[in-house]
Amino acid sequence: MKEHVSRVSAWLDATLGGLPPEVPNAEYSVELQLSILGLEVETLRPPILDVGCGPDARLVQHLRGLGLEAWGVDLDASEPFGIGGDWLQFDYGERRWGTVISHQAFSLHFLHHHFRRGEAARRHGEVYAAILRGLAPGGSFVYTPSLPFVESVLPGSAYRIERRPLPPELAAGLEWVRRLAPEMEVSYASRVTKRS
Repeated sequence: MKEHVSRVSAWLDATLGGLPPEVPNAEYSVELQLSILGLEVETLRPPILDVGCGPDARLVQHLRGLGLEAWGVDLDASEPFGIGGDWLQFDYGERRWGTVISHQAFSLHFLHHHFRRGEAARRHGEVYAAILRGLAPGGSFVYTPSLPFVESVLPGSAYRIERRPLPPELAAGLEWVRRLAPEMEVSYASRVTKRS
């Protein structure tokens, strides 16, 4: 068995440069999340959904404290404003959300599975489309890291895409993507806005 694992590891290193690392689970400060995503509270369109809000739903709690209707979905989210559940099973609805936010949650998992191909990658693609359907006209899906393999196929007549470069110290954490796909630049925060 040990020899088999060594052969598989050697093959993965030779063909893929190694597997992407495990996706970290962490909660970040509200200030960091807003800064990295390039969001100003005054410009957020409610209702707001934080995909991958974490157990404490810090951003959701902060926005609620400012009087904004905000919700979060995460396996470990706690009530009253966190919806405990899998974002892959969540009902995003139709034309419902003014802003959907995901700081290093949905898109980092999507990238992780993208390089593995298969059912999980396909499912993340379906959920990305569900999130876009869930946006109200003029609503935005704002996330980091960017997903150029999806963003490049979105019709310009239906969506406006804006990217904001990540600070170098954060971009360095995405070096594994450059090793696997040198042509894929993901070191951005992306804002996908549904045109009216």
